[in-house]
Amino acid sequence: MKGKLFNILIISALSLPVSSLAVGANKKTGNGGFRLHESVTEDDYEQGVLHIKLRPEHREFAGQRTINHPEIAEALQQIGTSEVEKVFPDKMAPAVERNAQGQKMVDLSLIYKVHFDNTISIEKAVNTLLRSGLFEYAEPRYIPRLLYNPNDPNQGFQFF
Repeated sequence: MKGKLFNILIISALSLPVSSLAVGANKKTGNGGFRLHESVTEDDYEQGVLHIKLRPEHREFAGQRTINHPEIAEALQQIGTSEVEKVFPDKMAPAVERNAQGQKMVDLSLIYKVHFDNTISIEKAVNTLLRSGLFEYAEPRYIPRLLYNPNDPNQGFQFF
């Protein structure tokens, strides 16, 4: 029992810093453009890689490694896209819009990982795609980091 509780606590502790980095890292400027938070460095995200989500109305054009829509292809070409692949290739659209509690279901089937020309700044690439209006979101591929550093020198001697 204690082992399961410990595992749950560790997983929770590891996921909190990553999600807080992602939430605090995106910032919209006054003119509606994307701008990285000043605390985010190039080491915090994968260079030349974005995560994008297509709008649901473009589902019919979504393939495993392609998006067969001329306007989307043009937007991706503007940032020098070399590769497009689904992040969750085995996921399908939710069968219902809301769950039993009335919460909107999340559609993972439209999320893609896009490799683009890394000579283009991450902010310019995101803003180019968002301006097209064809994507629900576009954001850097953030690298998860463990931010918790315990200050207990005897932590290794604890029995769980």
